[in-house]
Amino acid sequence: MRELGRAYGRLIGEGRQSALLLRVGPLIISEFTNIGKVRAWPADRNDAPRFGERDYSRYDLTGSCMVFPMNRIAGKAAARWFWAVAHQQPARLLAGQVAALIERHTGIRITALDWYPR
Repeated sequence: MRELGRAYGRLIGEGRQSALLLRVGPLIISEFTNIGKVRAWPADRNDAPRFGERDYSRYDLTGSCMVFPMNRIAGKAAARWFWAVAHQQPARLLAGQVAALIERHTGIRITALDWYPR
């Protein structure tokens, strides 16, 4: 962990759960392990998670966030809008909705060939 410098923080009060926080263009995306969810914020929004913090609470990474658009890749089964996308969904639904959000806000197109489990 010493090699990471300040590239990590602690998720306090969550037992054995962890979260990944990443930036994709103008978006900040958090993903919790286990049965967690994926959430996203515009990076310039005041309530978006900030990088470089020493400690993060669950609320820091789950507060008011963006709505995920319909996953047109997965078809009608995913024709709903979500505030957060859960891991309990089949992989094609989870990845497809995250891909749709990234494409909508960054122009980066991620196809099923890129994310579908092999």
